[in-house]
Amino acid sequence: AFTKILKREYEILTALDHPGIAKVLNCFTVGESTYLLIEHRPGKDLRELVLEQGSRSEKAVLEFASQLCQILIYMHGREPAVLHRDLTPDNVIVGEDGQLRLIDFGAAREFIEGVTGTMIGKQTYVSPEQLRGEADRRSDIYSFGCLLHFLLTGRDPVALSASSPSSFLECSEELDALVRECTAFDADERPQSFEEILSRLNAMDKGFKLKLKSTLEAVTGK
Repeated sequence: AFTKILKREYEILTALDHPGIAKVLNCFTVGESTYLLIEHRPGKDLRELVLEQGSRSEKAVLEFASQLCQILIYMHGREPAVLHRDLTPDNVIVGEDGQLRLIDFGAAREFIEGVTGTMIGKQTYVSPEQLRGEADRRSDIYSFGCLLHFLLTGRDPVALSASSPSSFLECSEELDALVRECTAFDADERPQSFEEILSRLNAMDKGFKLKLKSTLEAVTGK
């Protein structure tokens, strides 16, 4: 079963070509073991970054969120769409160049309307419908909202709950509302695409003064 998952991941990743997605180089079997060879880029995952340096400023979070939106717009725009289904701080690498790269597609699958899949993913980042084995594009949007909550607060979200960063720190209403809506229990109440989310992020970046935690953070982006 694990070999089939690796080979499926290989099939998915070789069909994707985006600078924000780790490239798969080969899939091979030696004896009873199967390996997936993936490119290595220097950097650290977002969980490691937050644990080492603390929660991110709104400015930094907007930049990360915009990059992730562009990656997921590409994935969801495939025919059929490709869902990640395991979007967590552990599966997003920030490189030395500041660019994000999405890794670990072991849970990914091509989405076919009406077909249910096996629930895979870290519990606090998994949408209610995904727990029922019914993931769609809006399930990645739920996990995306949970990820923003983690970046802003340094805390994992509460499972199966709408997240609100403003419960833990001073946060702009626009960004807090986006996180709440992305993590709505009912998928119909969430933004329906990453194009919509990116448009809102762009408006935030231009439409209000970001609340930075300190002058040093404004300079370093930490």
